[in-house]
Amino acid sequence: HAVLTTFTGTCLSALPTVVTDSADNITQTEAVLHGHIADYGELPIVNRGFEWKPLFGNVYTEVSATGDSMSYTLTGLHSATSYLYRAFVMPEADSIYGEELVFTTLEEEIPPCPMPENLHVTDTTSETIAIAWTEMGDATAWQLCVNDDETNLIDLTNNAYTLTGLAPQTLYNIKVRTNCDGVYSE
Repeated sequence: HAVLTTFTGTCLSALPTVVTDSADNITQTEAVLHGHIADYGELPIVNRGFEWKPLFGNVYTEVSATGDSMSYTLTGLHSATSYLYRAFVMPEADSIYGEELVFTTLEEEIPPCPMPENLHVTDTTSETIAIAWTEMGDATAWQLCVNDDETNLIDLTNNAYTLTGLAPQTLYNIKVRTNCDGVYSE
């Protein structure tokens, strides 16, 4: 007997290929994601971009991009945090993803606490010394130390002070340091 078999099927179209490239321009709060379309395949691409999330997050955020070489600047990130991202293209149906990559934002830099300058005497009497100094940043608090006695630091909220009750004809060593929210200058 001869058997006649008929076959009806659908040919699969070649799918596009997308590559996730390394992120760059990474700061404490920003990063630029990169990716590119390596092969367009046979299906039209209706959307492209990136998906990203904190490394241990559950939900991706999708952002769109344009062109064969895609890039997108993420802003509002948290410092010293790792993020997972991947490039994607979307033909008419499901999304196609590139490799997942990780980047880590930089640690927040604590600005140095600038040392006050121009410490000088503004007035003296036999029992008082008035001093002042120039603030080199935007601090609003200082500590004063007399004769290296660090057990009796004087906390101040302006950049002038008058020492009272001093002994006449006595040498005093006076130091001032800036208090930047608990971080002290030299």
